Amino acid sequence: MTGPRGLRILIVLAAIMGADGVILASPNYLTSVTAQLKAAMDRCCGLLHCLALKGKYSAAVVTSGGGGCREVEDYMVAFLRHLGSWTVGSTGATAAELMKPADRARVLESAAGLGKTLVQAIRQQRTFPGQLADQNEFAARMKQVVQFRKDAWDYEYDYWKSRGWL
Repeated sequence: MTGPRGLRILIVLAAIMGADGVILASPNYLTSVTAQLKAAMDRCCGLLHCLALKGKYSAAVVTSGGGGCREVEDYMVAFLRHLGSWTVGSTGATAAELMKPADRARVLESAAGLGKTLVQAIRQQRTFPGQLADQNEFAARMKQVVQFRKDAWDYEYDYWKSRGWL
């Protein structure tokens, strides 16, 4: 990664890795994240291989012109869990909800509540036993891949060994 774009990517990755919590946000584009976020997620293969957010906390936020937030929220939450993080939840809002004062207040309250939940989970170092099965299943899959690719993936293999996962 050279040049200004590569430097920006490294700055973002350093910020994510240095954070205790991460909020992934995107508008809903045809029941998916934006192309830019999808490209960023696709480029996180090294982070996925190393379960790089293990022990960190995360949440997802989605906006939409006309609905379908739940599918996108679920997709982003699954991605965050595959990175190893504890997910505290997600929230979504449609344009119609944001334009109506009564609905807007409820939606903003939900988003603020999600943020508070994220901060509390970080402070309390909460665990979410209901997420362990998914985390363990993905970790077992990554362990197999890292062991199989150990000659090509020196960094990942050494990373797993240094943490006592192999």
